[in-house]
Amino acid sequence: MCLFFSFSYKSDDLGLLAFPIKQTHYFSSLYGYRDLGGYHFHNGVDVPLSPGTPIYALNSGTVSYEGFLSSYGNCLIISYYNGYKSIYGHTSGTYPFKVGEEVTSSDIVTYVGPKYLDSGNLNGFTTGPHLHFALYCNGNNIDPLSVKYM
Repeated sequence: MCLFFSFSYKSDDLGLLAFPIKQTHYFSSLYGYRDLGGYHFHNGVDVPLSPGTPIYALNSGTVSYEGFLSSYGNCLIISYYNGYKSIYGHTSGTYPFKVGEEVTSSDIVTYVGPKYLDSGNLNGFTTGPHLHFALYCNGNNIDPLSVKYM
């Protein structure tokens, strides 16, 4: 099932969140349980995109992690001042901001990565280039599509 969405994009405003991709896109995998030869919980949404597509911060916040995490592959985590935390998986591994640095919703924070890394290893659990976008609010994993974006 593919759902198509288009979000308008503005600068930080009233603590609202901006979606991490600027162009119209579709979701190849949604939040929730799915059957992959046994039930598996998918903690975010997958947006198939070309490698190198820019990914933006949701709002003003601080980079809290950048590196490799097994299922996410190259991964970036940003903590926001309004209690949200975003996880971007399967990225390029290029991070213009380092851990502890401040970002805003107009900042490119990383890029969509390839399926395979230069080492020949998969970029996490992936079938192709895409952004895995997970969202947490006050420590609780939530459906990224349950949030109203500006």
